[in-house]
Amino acid sequence: MEVYRTLHPVGQGAFYSEEFYTDDGTFTAIFDCGGTNGFIQECVERFCYKIDACESDKKPVIDAVFISHFDDDHVNGLEKLFEIARVKRIFMPLLDDSKILAISYSFLNKLGLPLYKSLLNTAVNGEPFRYEGQEIAVIRIKEGNNDRHDENEYLDSNNIRPSDVRTLSGGVPVQFSRGISWIFKTFNYDNGNSLKTEKLKSALNSFGYRLSLNEIMNKWSSDPNYQENIRECYKKVRGSINGNSMVTYSGPKDSKNCYGLDVLFPCHLINCRCHYDYCELRMERAGCMYMGDYEAKGKRKWAQYESNFEKEIPLLHMQQLPHHGAYRNYNDRLNNIVKLNFVSAGKGNSYGHPSNSVLQSLNNDRIPWLWIHEYSFPMTFNYYCIR
Repeated sequence: MEVYRTLHPVGQGAFYSEEFYTDDGTFTAIFDCGGTNGFIQECVERFCYKIDACESDKKPVIDAVFISHFDDDHVNGLEKLFEIARVKRIFMPLLDDSKILAISYSFLNKLGLPLYKSLLNTAVNGEPFRYEGQEIAVIRIKEGNNDRHDENEYLDSNNIRPSDVRTLSGGVPVQFSRGISWIFKTFNYDNGNSLKTEKLKSALNSFGYRLSLNEIMNKWSSDPNYQENIRECYKKVRGSINGNSMVTYSGPKDSKNCYGLDVLFPCHLINCRCHYDYCELRMERAGCMYMGDYEAKGKRKWAQYESNFEKEIPLLHMQQLPHHGAYRNYNDRLNNIVKLNFVSAGKGNSYGHPSNSVLQSLNNDRIPWLWIHEYSFPMTFNYYCIR
């Protein structure tokens, strides 16, 4: 099997793809699909036009889309994707009213659009996902509780029908072929936002509202005053509102038979600090961790990450900096294994992403890193797996 992993230049957002070529056919996966308006749509178009088309409708086929969380800059490319491609499966966090803070301001502001309401209705109520004539299978990832799973337990994605809406425990590997030792392992974290949720509940009560995602969906488009009041309630909850951001590992399930081609990179591009013009980037491993906006700080949150990806962390060749390299989401222990870190953040964004302190931490530990912004170019890495 040959694998091509590409980091796309979408600015402030996240859009990554993996293409698999085997003797049995092809498989294409996308990890988040959002970014700066204009750039994300262009990247989606450019990527889809080179993917094999479905014989029935001549649209390119995307086998799986992994959505880390419901923030506009992680999903605002889905409209373009559904317009020009046929998507088979979507993996997303399962939401209930206790996770109301997982819905960001930017997502709420677009809740009147059919796509955003459909995404939320599926995540919350388990309704089949239909959009623009497509019926797409959905796998909702439950909040994790450090569950231990049988070594042989996995979800065979080939057995999922278009109308299916399934619920999967965090940490259960997903495979698209029994003959290939490559897995997708997702986890929807319990980020312990009960105190913040109580603050939001109190603010909603002051307006006579209930803590209910369904109430927000039903009232948002019809009542401008309701929208403004909800925004005021959200402002009363300080700190990050990414209540749970799903992390996805994509890579081999063990250290056997998967490797990449070593690549010469200009040292200034990967910030390796080796003081040479070019640096050979060793690719002895093939795994990648897509972090979304996960909050890695804190003993409890770090323990969940280490526990659930204990076997996969040593297999990482690449890792996305969580939340576009924000300081409050980073943990220096992510540097324990030398791997290529990458961050997708808009050039000159107003959030200060990526944080200088995070980049300094990487530099101090001699960890190479890439900044993928809207004016960079797609970065593709090539891996091989032997049966």
